[in-house]
Amino acid sequence: VYLRVLGKSGPDGFRDLCAQAKNPMTKKRCQVARCLGRLGRKDGLDALFLLLDDEDPEARRTALRALGRVGLAAVVFEGTDDTAYFGR
Repeated sequence: VYLRVLGKSGPDGFRDLCAQAKNPMTKKRCQVARCLGRLGRKDGLDALFLLLDDEDPEARRTALRALGRVGLAAVVFEGTDDTAYFGR
């Protein structure tokens, strides 16, 4: 709930939400991706793209789902072998 409120609290709050994509806790990074997907703002794409290269497979999957909510999952997979990319 905190991250959703943060994302809706204006430019500084949204910027702080995006910065949490680098949080050391996987659970927090996944929450950030879900929030960014729900908000659907294109200015959160850099954080989602960062999470696509996360060390944790759950964070990568969550970021991909979030991109789908924003309408960009097809762009991510175009020309990419998803099994190789997400099956690290």
